[in-house]
Amino acid sequence: NVSLTELAALEGYNPTYYSEWFKKITGLTPSTYTQKLRLAEAKNLLLETDLPILHIAQQIGYEHHASLTRLFRESEQLTPAEYRQKSRKSVVGKISR
Repeated sequence: NVSLTELAALEGYNPTYYSEWFKKITGLTPSTYTQKLRLAEAKNLLLETDLPILHIAQQIGYEHHASLTRLFRESEQLTPAEYRQKSRKSVVGKISR
């Protein structure tokens, strides 16, 4: 976890200016960008490993699995476990064709 203040300091900006600059460059706020990175990594770990949801949540920077579940429900309308199950069935269906 890196705070906005730490990111801004790395670039030599104050946090407010950095946040505006970051959004102008990426189209996303730093926190939204970080959430997208976390979600992408969580999806990868859900598909490629059998790690428990709590361990995946911790690996992507959340202390509790509930934070990861909330992120998934907001973006995917599924829990992480449902995403894992649905995605794995989809992959198996493609392989058996």
